[in-house]
Amino acid sequence: MSIPSESHGTVDGVPAAYYGFQPHPAFRFLVLDTFDISKSGWPDGHPHHAEAVDILEKNNPNTDKNNPTGLVGVTRRFVAFSGGLGAQQMAWLEHQLMEAASQTQRVVIFTHCPICPECAPEVCLAWNYKAVLDLVHKHKDTVKAVISGHTHSDAHHCDEQGIHHRVVNAALECSPGRNAFGHMEVYPDRMVLHGVDRVSNSEMVFVK
Repeated sequence: MSIPSESHGTVDGVPAAYYGFQPHPAFRFLVLDTFDISKSGWPDGHPHHAEAVDILEKNNPNTDKNNPTGLVGVTRRFVAFSGGLGAQQMAWLEHQLMEAASQTQRVVIFTHCPICPECAPEVCLAWNYKAVLDLVHKHKDTVKAVISGHTHSDAHHCDEQGIHHRVVNAALECSPGRNAFGHMEVYPDRMVLHGVDRVSNSEMVFVK
């Protein structure tokens, strides 16, 4: 599928965990790292770890930063088991979307933490989901779908810009003998997810 052996670029000398690949000239797939800024993604003392600690201190007053008690609405996303995209990755994402648009490619984005409040509990959203979503909406004619996890439950929402947000169930939640996976068929005008067991089927028809 032409997935690169190394990701695009580095973060402070460490290979970045976000990358893109193009299995077909008409499509570009972008894999984002929603733990780019996080406590769990970097060792103590790393600038991205320090930035995450600062974000959590400013937004979550609980001693246990995995605890969202007292946080209201989308502020519940500021927990230590989530994270967000750093400035370098945001710039990379915008460049990728602009380049895809110039080549008339359709883009599908993959994330761990969702960026769509309509298909995920607030506590599971990426910290800077709004900035990412705004950037995706800026390129609404190019981005067709965002596929996410983290919530461990199925959800599907087509937003006001016509972009599909699909969250898939987690194998982690499967009892013995159960499964949660599927395969995606990609067409010029739609994607069809054929789910197995706890992953439901979905058809994502492209608006444009």
